[in-house]
Amino acid sequence: MYNYVQIDLVTGKADGISVLASEVVADNLIAIDTYDDRLLMCYYIDGKFEGYYTKLQYDSINKKVVAEIFTYLDERALDYNADIIFDYEGNQIIVQAVNGIATIDFVADAGTTHTVRTVNPTFRNSEVTFSV
Repeated sequence: MYNYVQIDLVTGKADGISVLASEVVADNLIAIDTYDDRLLMCYYIDGKFEGYYTKLQYDSINKKVVAEIFTYLDERALDYNADIIFDYEGNQIIVQAVNGIATIDFVADAGTTHTVRTVNPTFRNSEVTFSV
């Protein structure tokens, strides 16, 4: 069996992963050693895959939602210092990450439950639901 990532030739974005019975040569297929769905939402740039995802948590002591940024290989992206887009009830808040971490203040009435998510178009995004 042969594993391939299908690439959008215009954007470089990984669109899908295929396991095929025979070897195939095509401009939009990149052979990979093993099937790895972490490659979805990655981009194929200069012969390598690049991609990020977020993990969210609510810090109840400091009243903040914290986004940690990771590479698609599950390593902390300490060099990531670009925008992260948080979404709460359709309202988007753009925050610049510093050393792979972005935070927003979140204060709400006691006894309420909330969901905050990230919505970066080139990331595998996440969400956190918490009670205050």
